[in-house]
Amino acid sequence: MAETSRSKLVKEARCARVLERWRAGRSTHEIAETLNLAEREVCRIIEEAGL
Repeated sequence: MAETSRSKLVKEARCARVLERWRAGRSTHEIAETLNLAEREVCRIIEEAGL
C-alpha cells in the first residue's frame, strides 16, 4: 500500500513539473530533455491535463 501511494506521489510530482514548464512556454522537446523523459510521455501528460 505504501509503495502504491509513493508511486502515485512520484507520478503527480512528475506531472506537476511537466505542466509548470509547459505553462512557462517551454517546448515538449525541452521539457523532455530537462526532466529526462521521453517526449511522448511529456505530450501524454499535457494532453491528459487538457492543455
